[in-house]
Amino acid sequence: MTFEKKCLIELSDILAVQYQCAKCRAAVSIPIDKLNPEYAAARIIRECPHCQTSSGFVPGTNESRAFVDFNVALKNVIGVMEGRNFKLLLDIKCSE
Repeated sequence: MTFEKKCLIELSDILAVQYQCAKCRAAVSIPIDKLNPEYAAARIIRECPHCQTSSGFVPGTNESRAFVDFNVALKNVIGVMEGRNFKLLLDIKCSE
């Protein structure tokens, strides 16, 4: 017999989104209900609010729009799933 460890999270378990600088590790955590595409686009993806290191995103590009769109979609899907008889689970990497 073999066992496989699976780690799943339900969307309703997601409380906030955290953005972390790869250089200084400073993080900004935004609750899902406060997630705002203008804030993400205007502040977070430009540079680290702590050390001012560039994120690598250029405003107005397809990449920056994809990032903002993902944040908006995540917030919307979490809201849409509330009260449904259907669950959407994300299979995530488990710690060893």
